[in-house]
Amino acid sequence: MSNMGYCRFENTFPDLMDCYQHINDDDLNEIEIAYRVRLVNLCLKITRDFDRGHRERNMVDGDQNEKQN
Repeated sequence: MSNMGYCRFENTFPDLMDCYQHINDDDLNEIEIAYRVRLVNLCLKITRDFDRGHRERNMVDGDQNEKQN
């Protein structure tokens, strides 16, 4: 079941923390191992995209600050 838009991050965080706490478990079946890899890859993508968006926003904000000075 998907999360409601107004609380999706809040609802997902505990599950993601649980995954993180068990990321190195070695008693996983093949499906769980495959999804662990998919989850790590998604987290890496989120980190890259979030970081890139943050830098782009800072550049735009910086441009606006220079125009005001």
